[in-house]
Amino acid sequence: MKKAAWDSSADWYDSLIGEHGSEYHQKIVLPGIIKLLSPLPGERILDVGCGQGVLCRLLAEKKVRSVGIDVSEQMILSAEKRSAGRDIRFIAGDAATVKLTDTFDAAALALCIQNMNDPAAVIGNISRYIRPEGRIAVAMLHPCFRIPRQSSWEYDESKKLQFRRIDRYLTPLEIPIFTNPGRDSSIQTITYHRPVGFYFNLLADCGLRITRVEEWTSHRESAGKRAKAENRARREFPLFMAVLAVKSKQ
Repeated sequence: MKKAAWDSSADWYDSLIGEHGSEYHQKIVLPGIIKLLSPLPGERILDVGCGQGVLCRLLAEKKVRSVGIDVSEQMILSAEKRSAGRDIRFIAGDAATVKLTDTFDAAALALCIQNMNDPAAVIGNISRYIRPEGRIAVAMLHPCFRIPRQSSWEYDESKKLQFRRIDRYLTPLEIPIFTNPGRDSSIQTITYHRPVGFYFNLLADCGLRITRVEEWTSHRESAGKRAKAENRARREFPLFMAVLAVKSKQ
């Protein structure tokens, strides 16, 4: 992740996510992460790529002690401001190299791993601080169906069918994404596309046992002429993929 780009986009991102998360956070991602982790009161959870702290705040409501880490110092400042008065600690640092003094029951990476240039280093480093049999939950844009600039919705008029077009899949890609829309158009971050097998193998190579894989579809519903086709397609092609892995005892 490029620190400078995310620092420059921090204000825009904070306004987008707000206190409780975007629509997709609130309806899909945050409930899904909480369900996967099943956190217990008093547990310690590390939120990797915490942004402005939306997951940490939700965990605090559940009496979970959380620590958020993000490469962007500006994101961390936003997180601290929005989370004032709560028992949450935030760290500005690179999750691939950060040194921590605590041990955690679990860790979460919510919609951030696709923005990391070296996710193997991140998972390898943070797993050192997860207790044996601790959990790591990773949620991401679905690598099969949500590839920026390489996937799209299309409609077959003859069949009255909406379908997902995929132009590339197996080839790893670095895709620039323009952020801070309407302001400085030169600011961009990088999203990294990798196929599903990359993530499964990465977790296994880091000594983690995958115990659950979920594919989350959109909560939205269409109305109008193509509503039937659009709603069917939404139920068939998931927005997100989430993986729960457990750290081996050895």
